[in-house]
Amino acid sequence: MPINQEQEIKSRSSSSRVLYILKDTVLYGILLALSKISLLIVLPILTHYLSNSHYGVLDTLMMLGIVFVAISTLGQDEAIGRFYYDSGDDARKQIITSSLLLVAFVSTTLVATCYLLADPILTAVLGGTEFKREFFVLLGYIPLISMLQVMRSISRWTFRKRTFFILNIGQTVTLLTLTLLFVGIMGLDIRGAVFAQIIASGAFLLVGIYLLRDLFTLKISSNITISLVKFGAPLMLAFALSNYANVMDKSLYNSIFGGNTLGTYTFAARYASFASIPIFAIYYAWMPVLYSVYKEENGQETFQKTIYTVAGVLAVLLFMQMAISEVATSILTPAGYVGSTQLIFPIAVGIYIGAVGEVVGVGIELARKTYYKTIITLIALFTLYIVANLAKYTGSGVTIACGVLACMCVSCSLKHLASYKLAPFRYKTFKIYAIIALSAALCAIFLNIQPKNMSVQIPLRISLFIILLIVVWNTMLDKGDRRKLLNKISRKAV
Repeated sequence: MPINQEQEIKSRSSSSRVLYILKDTVLYGILLALSKISLLIVLPILTHYLSNSHYGVLDTLMMLGIVFVAISTLGQDEAIGRFYYDSGDDARKQIITSSLLLVAFVSTTLVATCYLLADPILTAVLGGTEFKREFFVLLGYIPLISMLQVMRSISRWTFRKRTFFILNIGQTVTLLTLTLLFVGIMGLDIRGAVFAQIIASGAFLLVGIYLLRDLFTLKISSNITISLVKFGAPLMLAFALSNYANVMDKSLYNSIFGGNTLGTYTFAARYASFASIPIFAIYYAWMPVLYSVYKEENGQETFQKTIYTVAGVLAVLLFMQMAISEVATSILTPAGYVGSTQLIFPIAVGIYIGAVGEVVGVGIELARKTYYKTIITLIALFTLYIVANLAKYTGSGVTIACGVLACMCVSCSLKHLASYKLAPFRYKTFKIYAIIALSAALCAIFLNIQPKNMSVQIPLRISLFIILLIVVWNTMLDKGDRRKLLNKISRKAV
């Protein structure tokens, strides 16, 4: 972030900072939404041209790829931001260059290791080695997307929003075009989808290197590199383990219920994951501001107001996502995917609770005690394994989805406790959990009470949504902030 902009943010009031964060959240949300829209377009193609089982295998391989990317990035996408704002210009360039070189080294080493261990990895995840060729193609994608992810993070931490836009939207459009070509026209099945990822990621990695070339240096400090590794390595383990949860639940589903309906569960998880659009948008906008102001006198006040606002936004978005889940399922998938809605609800609630955990657990990063996140994620993953395995006795895939929910609840609770111990300030959280719980309860009401008459069903959902909005408005904002916001809205309306 340019120094003058950093100082300008520090000089703002807490309420003004929250509005600044909301504006950037909208910007990042639009960029991420445009990226995710490509998934909405690709989903019908994949579910149409691939069998239910092959679509499940493709998504499982891509989730496994995400785990590999989490390992490859070594937590550097977050480490850059944590050290960047405490350093001068020369040190900042060394931080960025060291991080990118670390990612290149780790990702290349990981690919070589996975190539040698392909058989046991595929047997553990898919129960066999039938898709070994597809797995080898996937490995070529790991270094490219890992370094591209770091490039995006660099553009975010340095507030180069145009570069962030180019890297995200450019790669998305290219990926969509190539997927249509390779899968829809050329009929390359799973390998076609992975080839599209490789080409799109590689092309825009080169674009990112060119656009951010002024941020690199030939001078590398061993002390900076060691600090980045110490901070990032525990985060890498935590990210890899949390992303492995996206593989574990599908693997358990496949082993318990077989592959014939794996695509149904996969679609439910994929639809629920669209929550990542607003979640990442909030995180992208919030973290740079937090790192730059948390030592200020009103840093605690800024944090408190921000987490209340974030909770209200997440509660509203959870309701909206579930309110259209049946319609989305019927539009995006063929008849063979019936039953996805019942699976979506617990997974979606879990994802939003996990987002709350990241917000209230930020004290772990501020204290640079990132190994807490590794320990917490291990405990949460064990919870998922225990609860999901109960599906053997219940005979329902919903049990596995509830395992995801339980995993996120445990993770959120432990991050909250750890952050409260480590954070340099204190904050109140009851309203945060209460508003998310209210949103989940209202969703459960309209999902379980579904009048066949649409003239009754639609007013019911609208009424519940209005109730949620009223509660959010009155509990997430204090009287002063509500008055200021209303005055701004009225002035713009005039």
